[in-house]
Amino acid sequence: AVLGLHVVERVQIEGLKRTAEASRGGLTSGQKSMRAIARLAADPPPEVGAMQRRTSKKLIRLFPLGLRFSGRNMSPLPGWLAGAHHACLNFSDVDLAVQVHFALFNGSGGYIAKPSDMQGHAFEEERSRRNGDDDFRWRDAYWPPPRGKLHRTTISLLSLHCLPKRKERRPCYDGSRRACHGFLPELSGTSAPADNLETSSPQISLSLHPIGGFCTISDKLPLPLRVESEFTTATAVGNGMNAAFGDVVHCVAAEPQATFLRVSVIDAGQEVCYEICVLGRLKHGFRVLQMRSLLGTRIELCVLFVQIIFGSGERNQWQTARQLRLKEDIGDEFEALKGEVGHLRASLACRTSTCSSAGDGVDSTSLGYAPNGYGFKAVGDTFLHV
Repeated sequence: AVLGLHVVERVQIEGLKRTAEASRGGLTSGQKSMRAIARLAADPPPEVGAMQRRTSKKLIRLFPLGLRFSGRNMSPLPGWLAGAHHACLNFSDVDLAVQVHFALFNGSGGYIAKPSDMQGHAFEEERSRRNGDDDFRWRDAYWPPPRGKLHRTTISLLSLHCLPKRKERRPCYDGSRRACHGFLPELSGTSAPADNLETSSPQISLSLHPIGGFCTISDKLPLPLRVESEFTTATAVGNGMNAAFGDVVHCVAAEPQATFLRVSVIDAGQEVCYEICVLGRLKHGFRVLQMRSLLGTRIELCVLFVQIIFGSGERNQWQTARQLRLKEDIGDEFEALKGEVGHLRASLACRTSTCSSAGDGVDSTSLGYAPNGYGFKAVGDTFLHV
């Protein structure tokens, strides 16, 4: 017989609690929540690092608070940052939480590897490397690590094509949606004709949603110091069928494989369609993004034509105090290793000069010493460096 043991344990993380409190009420709760989650991703507190070490050896599933009155989904991003493996979501409402879930696991077969710095072996190596250090330095060693350079993706918004008119519906049932639509058409939507309907006046909105690491979005280079997570174009009045934009947007992220890019179309102040993907999975060149309705179903023929260019790394001007402390530790270790290498070089040079001046007929070249100044001399299958 096989005995299965399930241990349910409630763990409260102060940093995640502050994020949840910051997302309540106020200035469009969506924007406030985005800012709070972005701040947590860029500078997670030590409690998040402790939870990452905990989840490197235990399987963790996130549940919303049982006392809540709302059926809205909690954002899985802070939970994924803490290393949780599962997040319980309500799929009846295709909100941002469900959208990032599908974007992360799209084409993955249901499994995504954690960042290497968040896996169990990385924490063990870090612990052994820092053996003897104080607890303060050990508390700083967790994901995301310090990044001196940031990944930049430049997106040129060229044109939007075949956006449905207002109240028009053109769901595309290709793929798995075809089977689902036969049972629950409410989840994928139904078609509605376009006769005598008003033409849309769209504008494009881009936003970044990080699991961890710094990110910002801007239409200017060099990047301004003010951090923004959202960019919106001007309105293309009365031209939803073939709207030209021409805006160039720079998406900068320290962890592109853990940052989501969300592109949405706004008409008359209301979001009408969207597409979302992992920033690091975009490919170079001219691409089309097939837009989705608010139910998550792709819209027939509705595409956004873009050009994607990967730029050179941007210098990270926004490193946190924790990341600067880690970089200082790395710099100290580098200087120590550099000193040891210099000592070994001096010792080897001293031994070589002593042997060559002993007068016993030993040729310096037989010891591997290269008098030509390059410092390398082949001796059999080995190389000596002096």
